[in-house]
Amino acid sequence: MRHWSGRTRWGLPGVHGFFAGNDWEFFRVLRPGDAVNCVERVLDVQEKQSAYSGRLVIQYVETTYSNQRDEVVARVVGWCTRHQRRASRERGKYADVPKRHEYTEDELASIDERVLNETARGGQPRYWEDTEIGEELPTVVRGPLSLQDVSAFLVGTGRSSAHGVLLREALRHPDHFFRNPESGGGLEYTGIGHLRDSVAEAVGVPGAYDYGPQRVSWLGTLMTNWMGDDAFLKRLRVETRRFNVYGDTQFCRGRVARKYINNGNALVDVDIWAENQRGEITAPGMATVLLPSRDPRNPWFTDGSQLSLRDVTLPEETPPILPV
Repeated sequence: MRHWSGRTRWGLPGVHGFFAGNDWEFFRVLRPGDAVNCVERVLDVQEKQSAYSGRLVIQYVETTYSNQRDEVVARVVGWCTRHQRRASRERGKYADVPKRHEYTEDELASIDERVLNETARGGQPRYWEDTEIGEELPTVVRGPLSLQDVSAFLVGTGRSSAHGVLLREALRHPDHFFRNPESGGGLEYTGIGHLRDSVAEAVGVPGAYDYGPQRVSWLGTLMTNWMGDDAFLKRLRVETRRFNVYGDTQFCRGRVARKYINNGNALVDVDIWAENQRGEITAPGMATVLLPSRDPRNPWFTDGSQLSLRDVTLPEETPPILPV
């Protein structure tokens, strides 16, 4: 899917944009052959102060996805931050963060083992009654981040373009592209800092870094691995607060925070987060899962279309879905 809600699609001279988070609510599954349309609207623009760049602007965008029957598949609020490139570089917030983390052979072997041992619950139902508050989810490990990882994500999401397609995009949005001397004057877009250290360093980041939606998807995998095929992921909210540079490893973790029944829907809220090898939480978030129930008073379901979280009273501890 080429469209990323909340990404920085408007090029501004001297101003860099970073994906900062998504709050998804899912209603229906996508099936082979479905056609998906999306409608996007700007919700808000806020100016704030940041230790990274001083002045910043946050853009909030809502996207509604629908299928060929005009049924809503998902709705997401995405947000990005805008920073002045020079100020970001000169303030040096990440000056003490190493460009590349150095692992021991034992550390790499341990990471590899955890990656290879990742499992999904699959067809074994996870019932609401069997889920306990405080229960920890099996950790999903992603890393050490490499150019191969980022390139595969780009290809898989359809974000890459080249040749005439790239040139036409650059002509339509000239402030979002530049001719890079490192590539002999070839066209590259301003977000090439995901692939080139030099461009990342020019905006105050230690080195090339991942795409924010990559970490959102990793935390989504954490949830779907745990909940099983008979559950439905109703909400996925993730904030990307720190950079995940090449060589970093993310440990995606979760803990059941709340369980409740709403109009016969057996729901579980899970606190989720991505934590790097330095113990820094880079992407906190939460998820809501609709689980099957053994109680016959709670109806069976095939998707989440019968429930809109914006129309129900959420537990006080649950972050509201924007806009509030």
